[in-house]
Amino acid sequence: MGNPSWFRSILSGIVGAAIGLVFVAIANLVSPVPNSAHELVVVCVPAFLSAFVGHLLGAHRRRTS
Repeated sequence: MGNPSWFRSILSGIVGAAIGLVFVAIANLVSPVPNSAHELVVVCVPAFLSAFVGHLLGAHRRRTS
């Protein structure tokens, strides 16, 4: 049982945050929001954490089976 790669987990989190950023940009084109910095934080932080933890749990599960 090894430790999951932290670099891959962080990279997965960054990809998740980038996907969240793209969706915020598309939503902002449809309906502009005056305070888009707040919207970015609300979307990108949970997207980063979701991808990061998902990769950690997935890598741990894959290695143990």
